[in-house]
Amino acid sequence: MRVVGVHIADVAHFIPENSPLDMILRNKTTSIYMVDTVYHMLPLPMCLACSLLPGKDRLAFSVFWRIDSSGKVLKERIAKTVIKSCTQLAYEHAQSIIDRPGQSLTARDFPLIVSQKFQLQDVVESVRTLHRLSRKLRAKRLEAGAVKLDQPKIGFQLDPKTGQPQKFHREVIKESNELIEEFMLLANITVAKRIHRKFPDRAVLRCHDMPDRHQFEKLANDFKAAGVKFDLTSTSAIASSLEKAIEGSKDKEAAKTILTCMLTKPMIRARYFCSGLTESEDEFKHYLLSIPIYTHFTSPIRRYPDILVHRLLAAAINSGPEPTLNPNEVHKIANVCNVQKYNAKCAGNDSINLYFMKHLENVKKLKMRAAVFKVGLSYIDTILIDTGHHVKVTYGGGKATFIDNVTPKTIEIVHKKDNTERSMTLSIFSECAVTVTCKKNQLKGKLVWL
Repeated sequence: MRVVGVHIADVAHFIPENSPLDMILRNKTTSIYMVDTVYHMLPLPMCLACSLLPGKDRLAFSVFWRIDSSGKVLKERIAKTVIKSCTQLAYEHAQSIIDRPGQSLTARDFPLIVSQKFQLQDVVESVRTLHRLSRKLRAKRLEAGAVKLDQPKIGFQLDPKTGQPQKFHREVIKESNELIEEFMLLANITVAKRIHRKFPDRAVLRCHDMPDRHQFEKLANDFKAAGVKFDLTSTSAIASSLEKAIEGSKDKEAAKTILTCMLTKPMIRARYFCSGLTESEDEFKHYLLSIPIYTHFTSPIRRYPDILVHRLLAAAINSGPEPTLNPNEVHKIANVCNVQKYNAKCAGNDSINLYFMKHLENVKKLKMRAAVFKVGLSYIDTILIDTGHHVKVTYGGGKATFIDNVTPKTIEIVHKKDNTERSMTLSIFSECAVTVTCKKNQLKGKLVWL
């Protein structure tokens, strides 16, 4: 049996409802993350004052659980607290602990522990325990039908003087990321249940609707044309079919890239809503997470809905005044949050695309891995495996012909040069090497003949 606590900065304590700052935040609703900067939702001094820094007393909202060794939650408790962290680990620090089970670790490899009550070994054991429990929680979620459709994300190394992109890298999701994700999800679910139980008419929740039936029918036809057996009847079936399709493919990373793209396309965006303006609790469901009720509680420094949730939660545990917003007002604010969240996401993606294209212009061309999405006689549609960009790729002097009576559609490309003939066979889910360039803000690709 373990007691696990998730502690979130009590931002709402410093922002009274309907105060001038609160009214500004209702319009901003979110931080915006660009490649070269962050446009914070909160004033920067407030961000720093609320952040849970080591050795500093900080107001927090804490969710505690008693969890057994199988990952079953036996009891929960929510409270306003004052916490003082003993250290601040980055993901790579936690990952180094996870990667070296049973090994002794030295303090010089980790941030300073500012409390005399704790030693490095205490931190190490805590991370290892949290890792074990998070794996149990994750297994239960996936068994219940949760689907992971991770799109590639890239980061950049910028020249400190000019701000120009020097390098880019694909951000890899590691077990330390998944550890945090599991407990954040559990906190959000726990809080969603509590605020809805106390305020069923005006809880701020987040749902993800099932895709439109016609969109799924089209997707089923696309899978059939690709020669893939795919069951779309439930999220559990989707997760199982996705795993089997990837494992059955010759080029697994390419298959995962294309299948994830195909599944993501018909999905409806998740959205915030007011619980009191729905016809039934069936509308609360989060489709991809495969859970009946959900909200956002864990990031009040960068998301306004979390501040609304904190106010409701404080009232629900008798630690704060009851919010004055009625269901219609909550509904209007939720809609603004939905629009602004989408706009912020688009701005962030546009920033990434701009820097990627600028990097390509600077280096002239890059050799990259591509996953084939669609084949044709003049070019193939591909998705770059490490960035997620869609690129049309020409054959670099090769001539393509369709191979008859084959599912999925398959082409053979023959390339002749210097009395040497080479051929390549490609179909959907194939991986190939391509040279990528950028001209007039458009990505172009050419097949690499190895």
